[in-house]
Amino acid sequence: MEKEILKVFVPPSFEGVTGVAVLEELFLNSNIDVEVEYTKTLDFRDVSRFKGYNNIIVLGIAYMGGNLPVEFTIELNNPFTNFIHVATYGEELPGEHIISRVVEDKDPIIDVYDILQRSNMFPYIQYEGDWESGKAKQLAVVANKYRTWTWYDDKLTKYLLAMYNAMGKYMPTALAGKTIQQAVTDNKCVIAGQMMAMSEYIKDKIEQTKTADIVINDVPCKLKVVFADRYINEIANRLLEVGYQEAPTVVCVGRATKGNDMFSVRTKGVDAREFIKGVSGRATGKENVGSLFVQISYAELMKNSMVTLLSGDI
Repeated sequence: MEKEILKVFVPPSFEGVTGVAVLEELFLNSNIDVEVEYTKTLDFRDVSRFKGYNNIIVLGIAYMGGNLPVEFTIELNNPFTNFIHVATYGEELPGEHIISRVVEDKDPIIDVYDILQRSNMFPYIQYEGDWESGKAKQLAVVANKYRTWTWYDDKLTKYLLAMYNAMGKYMPTALAGKTIQQAVTDNKCVIAGQMMAMSEYIKDKIEQTKTADIVINDVPCKLKVVFADRYINEIANRLLEVGYQEAPTVVCVGRATKGNDMFSVRTKGVDAREFIKGVSGRATGKENVGSLFVQISYAELMKNSMVTLLSGDI
């Protein structure tokens, strides 16, 4: 019997990869094959990305609104296509036969797990899923703890995060067919090494951080800025915790992109959107989380400074 395909679009983040592990665990011994496409963004107008699939999950990728083509309705908004979209920001997709949710305060895999288990729109998928072992639910809880930043004292999340940092998108393969404890035991040296590397890297970046006093909407705040190419969330949240506990704080962790540099913004006691608006002119992001693109990259700035110094213009 030919297997059904469950097509999944998901970002290659820890939460996204763990979400894939959840789905692969649910359908490990079923008549459903999980086909994964890792992508940070998705143009929902490009209907060709979805053609040929009857079961589609878009996990953690935002739909930012705008007109969708007629082909989208024909291909996806119909009783014969199972389409689930869950994200933490953006807008809900329109459609009578589409399940689309935007939930800020929990990881999308929690919603997807519940939808697949309970919705009468997906009886075949519901029947094929393994809802008894508990492993898939455990993994979904791990993703949610990381998303909501309630994981820092949770050993299991630390172990799986270390596995992800070592293996990336191959982490679900290391988990497949084993209990979580077995997978952790089999990779204990890798986990220990990654945990040590992360701790040392975060410590170094905290020491490199530059701090300044700023004012946002007449409120004095602390601004902390550092560049990093790994452990962005961990560094940002750790910087919110160290020093100036009572003062409103903005943390910007920068990293280079193909164009301008991008800063991941985290705040405590001040709205991230107000800070981003003050710098860029546009109030994007959420209350305590956002992204800021600067007009010139750090490498470009340094290049210009070196050229100026060598030319003797200053």
